[in-house]
Amino acid sequence: MKLLSYIKLLLEWNEIHNLSGKLNLQDLKRQVLASIYPRHKLAPFKTCLDIGTGAGLPALPLSIVFPKSHFYLVEPRLKRASFLNYVKLKLGLDNISIYQKRIQECEFKNIDLITSRAVGDLDLILDLSAHIATKTTNYLLYKSSSFEESTLIDKDLLVKFIMKKCDFTYVYFSKSF
Repeated sequence: MKLLSYIKLLLEWNEIHNLSGKLNLQDLKRQVLASIYPRHKLAPFKTCLDIGTGAGLPALPLSIVFPKSHFYLVEPRLKRASFLNYVKLKLGLDNISIYQKRIQECEFKNIDLITSRAVGDLDLILDLSAHIATKTTNYLLYKSSSFEESTLIDKDLLVKFIMKKCDFTYVYFSKSF
């Protein structure tokens, strides 16, 4: 029910505030399902940091299906951060905290999982999160279906899975320190 409520809120806000380009109900349902698709393959986690949350994908759907985990959503743009706060309030998502900042300005400790979708290439994500990630931190990146696995070579990463589904390539790994 909360996933459908999130979809409705995003469609309503997007008409006025253009949070995420042109959206229709079918595309948004597909994107929400794609956000939670890899959930059964993830190691247990207590904390998740989403870099560049935007309109909430994948962090908000994940926070709904993992209500016992805490999610830190980092989004520097005011209108998107305002939307995230509105969704948090309307859906009663007490397991999320929203930071209207750039990730470089944030300090987090004990992050179990870092997620990102449509923020940049692998090197950028690793660079942006270098001050936060530890040897126990896992990453779940939502890359385009054209993602080249060869970009993982020579990165000192422990790749746990790569899946192609729902127009995405899901890349789940940790850094080898």
